[in-house]
This record gives sequence, C-alpha cells and structure tokens, in this order.
Amino acid sequence: MTNTIGKSLILVNLVASVVLLAWVSMLFFRPVDWGWEQPRKVWGKAPEGKKEPNEYLASKIDERVAGYGKFRELRAVAVAGVAPAEARLAELEGKLGANHLAYEAELERLLWGEGKKDEKIAIAEIPYNKDGTPVLTNPVWGVPDLTKGTSLAEENRPYVAYLAERDAKAKDLLYALRRVYKAEAQHGSLTAGLIGKDGKPGLYALRERESQQQKRYEEELEHLRPRWVTNLYNAQLLRGRRERLEKRVIELGGDPSSVKLSPK
Repeated sequence: MTNTIGKSLILVNLVASVVLLAWVSMLFFRPVDWGWEQPRKVWGKAPEGKKEPNEYLASKIDERVAGYGKFRELRAVAVAGVAPAEARLAELEGKLGANHLAYEAELERLLWGEGKKDEKIAIAEIPYNKDGTPVLTNPVWGVPDLTKGTSLAEENRPYVAYLAERDAKAKDLLYALRRVYKAEAQHGSLTAGLIGKDGKPGLYALRERESQQQKRYEEELEHLRPRWVTNLYNAQLLRGRRERLEKRVIELGGDPSSVKLSPK
C-alpha cells in the first residue's frame, strides 16, 4: 500500500514537472514582442481576397510609439481649444446674473402685471429653431427672444387676476351650495310632510283618508237619494194641495193666513 502511494506521488510529480517545463519553454521561446524585425504573424482562415497569414500583430514598442504620437496629436487639439474656450468664458462671465434677473422680471410681470386695474398683458410663446433650440437674443448667452414668438390671446391677464376670479367663483359656488343644502332641507321637510313622520300621518295618508270618507259619503248619498226623491215628490203634492186649499178658502171669502192647521 505504501509502495503504491509513493509511486502515485512520483507520477504526479513527473506530470507536474513536464507541464511546468512546457510552460517555461513557451515563455522562453515566445517572449513579449518588444520590437522584432518582422511583426508577429497570425495564421488562420483568411477572409475573402487575402492569403495566409491574414493578420500581422504590431510589437509592444510600436504600439506604444503610435499611442504616444496619437496622445501628442490629441494634446495639441485640446491645447488649441483652450484659448477659444477661455475667450468664451470671459464673455459669459457675469451674464448668468443678468439672465436670472431678466427671467425674474418676466415672472413678476406674468404674476402681478404692471399694477393696473383690469389689466391685459401680452404673452408670447418661446420661439424655437428647426433643430429644437430656443431662439435667443444673443446666440451665446442671451435669453429667449419673445418678440419672435407666437402671441397668445390678447385677453391674457396677470396670474393674480385669475386667482381673484377663482376666489370669486369659489364664493359663488359656496353660496350656491348653501342654497342647495337649504333646498335639500326643505325638500326633506316636505317629504316628511308627504309620507309622515314619528307616527303622524302624512299628506298622502290624509288624502287617502279623505278619499275613503268621500267614497262613504257618496255611498250614503246613493242610499238616501231614493228617499229624498220620494220626500221631494210628497212635498210637491202637499204644496199643490195647500195651494188648492188656499184658493178654496179665498173662494169662500176667508183669509188663508188666518187658517190654523192643527197638528196631527
């Protein structure tokens, strides 16, 4: 068992030694290309129209020389742009404050106007160029040129005027709401009067009661109508008889008013 383990360790050591030897040999025979006479060639499948080898790799020193040359070119371009940038910066110094004041003045005008009663103010949209940038009074540091913008409706007023109108409309709305609430309360009272409340009959119940009472009266009247007609007929007969008796008394030379009828 010990002999087997020892042989296995020797075999592993041998394999590792061969691998490390191959790696060291590759590093020795393929060093970093710092400047060979011929650039390194890459062999592979050439693209259409080319022969193998199809690619050459520049050496490290050539890459660094080319990079340093490119760096000097970019540095020259950057240094050349410093002077114009400084000139533009000198021109722009102090313009931010003036632009800020101009914007504040325009905002104050839109908010308060010029203090006149029922004032109308002119409002124009910000004009834009075809590329989407605003049209400025100065191409470098100016503010938007509102004189070239599209004017809005002439009845524009300051913002505070719209706020005052909104407050007035709100007061009117509150007054209308109070009237609505009052009407709702009256409507509730009328509804309670119609349908009744707290066990008391409402107008509908009273109307139904009156209708039933009237119906009973009509039925009673229909029941009494024949008797009334009979009594009316008898009264007409009695009246006729009285008239004939009075006429007969007059014929006999008496006074009808002096005749007293004895009750039965």
